[in-house]
Amino acid sequence: MRLPGATELLAYFERTNREYPNRHWENGAEICRRWLTLQGQENVSQSEIDAIMSRLKSEPNYGSGWFDLEIQFSRWARQRGLRA
Repeated sequence: MRLPGATELLAYFERTNREYPNRHWENGAEICRRWLTLQGQENVSQSEIDAIMSRLKSEPNYGSGWFDLEIQFSRWARQRGLRA
């Protein structure tokens, strides 16, 4: 089973925000965009990972899309030898 990546999760948060406009969904989309930017960088620092993880953890009303985002982002960071 293929799990959603940054692109699919971005589409989810953007679609949900269109249907139910709320800063909560905008935040998810912003995090996904930042993740996509990091994916295009050769070197990613631990502080960049920590900043995204901090933002994820500070989001109230976590739901399934947020859990997917945290799991997939963490997995991606660990594959690059970083802590998440």
